[in-house]
Amino acid sequence: MLFFKSLGALLLLGAGLGLGLRARHAARRELRRTEGFLALLCHIRTHIESFSMPIDKILATCSSRMLTDCGADGMRFSDFSALLSRASGELPQEARRLLACFGKELGRGYRTDQLRHCEQYIGLLERECRLLREALPRREKTLLILPVALAAMALLMLI
Repeated sequence: MLFFKSLGALLLLGAGLGLGLRARHAARRELRRTEGFLALLCHIRTHIESFSMPIDKILATCSSRMLTDCGADGMRFSDFSALLSRASGELPQEARRLLACFGKELGRGYRTDQLRHCEQYIGLLERECRLLREALPRREKTLLILPVALAAMALLMLI
């Protein structure tokens, strides 16, 4: 009987640790996706400024690494909104909102308007990345410790 109680305790604590590790990985992925979209916005701005290219042609020039960082996983997109919807589950809420607003205005207007639009959203997304980067160590600790602590509390209640 003691064996089964010990095994149950280990399974409960292991599940808490596994959940914490998974949540920590998701927090890192959110930052990586946000930084990937920031790099994509800079790429879009450069191609609009230098070549006045339309968005479908700009997305075709993106490296596979850049698209993977945005969550495309080897797929090619001709529409920014489709790319955003592919990765929206792995983005923080504020970054998702900013990118959705950016996507609505992308491709509409003159070149100078597009460049101003890109600069505005690059600045906002840089700020969001900085905030995520600064909060990541504290958030990782919390996400790792909290599920284990809850599992330990549940274990103490069962004893």
